[in-house]
Amino acid sequence: MPEGPLSRRSPRVSGPTSDQILEYLALPVLTVMAVALNFCMVLVTSRTAFSLPFKGLKAVMDTGEVLAAMAAQPRKGVST
Repeated sequence: MPEGPLSRRSPRVSGPTSDQILEYLALPVLTVMAVALNFCMVLVTSRTAFSLPFKGLKAVMDTGEVLAAMAAQPRKGVST
């Protein structure tokens, strides 16, 4: 196969990958939604649901485990 400008190899891309572009677009939207939910959670339960700001999409996905753990904990000061 000839080496040159018309070779059939795929070009090397030095820019961001599609995962990075998705992260750049989704993180601001998810952060705004998390801030609104945190505000409501503070008003209702006096504690936050998320640690903000999110550093990446992995941090957003890990919050599902945190929310499940919060739901399992009994609230302090509530007598049944």
